[in-house]
Amino acid sequence: MTDKQRKKMLVFGVLGIVLVVVLIVVLLLVYNMFFKKYSYSEIENIMKSAAIKYYDDNEDKLPKTIGGKVSISDGELTNAGFMKDLSKYIKNGAVCSGKVIVTNVNYSYNYAPYLNCGDSYGTLELYKKILNTSKVVDDGQGLYQNENTYYYRGENPNNYVKFANHNWRIVKIDEEGNVRIILDDLLEKQVWDDRYNEEKSFEAGINDYRVSRIHDYLVNLYNSNFFSTEDRAMMIDKNLCIGKRGEDTETGSVNVECTDIMENQTIGLLPVFDFMNASLAKDCLRPSSGSCQNYNYLSTFDGTWWLLTGDTAKTNNVYKCMSSLMLSSAHSTAYPRPVVNIVPTARYVRGDGTKANPYVFK
Repeated sequence: MTDKQRKKMLVFGVLGIVLVVVLIVVLLLVYNMFFKKYSYSEIENIMKSAAIKYYDDNEDKLPKTIGGKVSISDGELTNAGFMKDLSKYIKNGAVCSGKVIVTNVNYSYNYAPYLNCGDSYGTLELYKKILNTSKVVDDGQGLYQNENTYYYRGENPNNYVKFANHNWRIVKIDEEGNVRIILDDLLEKQVWDDRYNEEKSFEAGINDYRVSRIHDYLVNLYNSNFFSTEDRAMMIDKNLCIGKRGEDTETGSVNVECTDIMENQTIGLLPVFDFMNASLAKDCLRPSSGSCQNYNYLSTFDGTWWLLTGDTAKTNNVYKCMSSLMLSSAHSTAYPRPVVNIVPTARYVRGDGTKANPYVFK
């Protein structure tokens, strides 16, 4: 065989391979167009992607204020050319409608697609899944209800959740459907505050959360790569109760910590009353009660960790948990356990809240 013949065969071989690849691509496109069956989750993602593209082209229609919302239907997205009609994606004969709700979350935008296919399928929010899964109880560990707020109590309730590639525990669900979670994993130890304290005449720290080192640390953590842009769009601003509490101040109908509010905070720590509320011990009436550690999932966390609340008696003392509550000088170190609130539009993906199978959302 001559060199010319070899070159000709090589050219034909390459052309043959190219034709086969092109044929495969065409067949895949035809299959996807006419035969592919999309899962409901995939259809939700199609609507979300279409809405993102739509608002990229129509930024003036996005909500301008924090907490503001806008909604766009599947029909509007189809008419604007950003997706096909829903019927093109659904192959089981179900009749579906959809919409995407866009929320301004601290000037990030949370896109939440909702798909309604009657008895076949309906998008389910995380907080609704939790309320459907966790039966409300009035005795023993589990989910309790106080008016329109739901909160977990007991030694090991099924309140595990995965977020930002870390393990968290669900503290409570408020009346608006925001889900408050606390980090279960350990970060590096931090001082709560180490500023010069006039009362102590050295750098013992000052237990004013507004100007504390721990507040600065949490803000920096929020802005770091610990959270992705998508994670930050899932966290909603809430007021922090930063009032101080004495060791023997009893729990009452009004939480003393909430007499001082720091408004519109995306990240914080756990206040003492939330720790006490998680205990089933009937004699957990004040922070100095050692029994507050009993029947309390928050007392089972590893290590010694900081709470949000300062002491009324000494300006350098802050509460931390080492199984039970204790007061410690703010300049000492302990683990920070960030607390954040997840938006009501967070969509349930999988999980039942157990440690082996935590809730996952998006």
